[in-house]
Amino acid sequence: MERVRLRLDGVRKSYGRRQVLCGVSLDVASAALVGVVGENGSGKTTLLRIACGELAPDAGAVERAGRVGYCPQHPVVNDTLTVDQHLQYFRVAYKLASTERADELLETLGLERCRDQRVGVLSGGNRQKLNLTLALMHDPPLLVLDEPYQGFDWDTYLRFWEIVEGLRRAGRAVLVVSHLAHDVARFDAVGHLREGRLALWGTRGGRGGGRVMTRGVMAWRGEALGTALWFTLVGHSRNRLAMALALFFVPLWIWLVRSVAYAVPMRFRLNSVGHDVVLGANHLNQVSAP
Repeated sequence: MERVRLRLDGVRKSYGRRQVLCGVSLDVASAALVGVVGENGSGKTTLLRIACGELAPDAGAVERAGRVGYCPQHPVVNDTLTVDQHLQYFRVAYKLASTERADELLETLGLERCRDQRVGVLSGGNRQKLNLTLALMHDPPLLVLDEPYQGFDWDTYLRFWEIVEGLRRAGRAVLVVSHLAHDVARFDAVGHLREGRLALWGTRGGRGGGRVMTRGVMAWRGEALGTALWFTLVGHSRNRLAMALALFFVPLWIWLVRSVAYAVPMRFRLNSVGHDVVLGANHLNQVSAP
């Protein structure tokens, strides 16, 4: 079994009376690429700040094994320093012998030509490239990345995912917040953060072949089937009472299907990494390996 690098257990966080996280649990193991998606304001950034240790939870436990590389959503850099000066400061902070790894990342991301420029004159995309480089340059076993490709052009966006896939193959545990729907297929597992709860509804089943019935798909198919069934009954009924009852039961059916889909644990195989995973309404827990 791969080592669990990050474990969140029953994490809760509130800002005043607003409860942002309501008992979130999540395990991220070595060689796993896990995504978190959700609407704006759903608590994704709060979750990642707690995961990396920048923010303390109100309740629950957080365990991290090894060093962490955190790429915040908004670059935390000094506009008066050059790119190279940032690398040198962080080399000292990370106690690295050289900036060799950072130099490789700059070249891959296309930022090498800007290393003598002050950060204040860089474009938003180039600032984000530096932000990502600073998070990865010490090659930590756990990466926590909050929408790390904001401002990237398409070529750089694709190179970013090449870097992440290389980290995954090297055994790093990677947790990424994403807002792009087509990113979902890249992950080993995906958690949907909604109303403070993390519902696991998607996986990356394509790497090793096979197909996975996810919670989202199950709920959608159930809703479509129920709606079609009831409207078929309505269309063939001349009794107004029967029509009214059928229409009444459509939202009830949808509520029931979604409740079952997101509340009942599901077991499936992550074909890409060969682990069995149990999905509960709030929990991703790696339980066994073949």
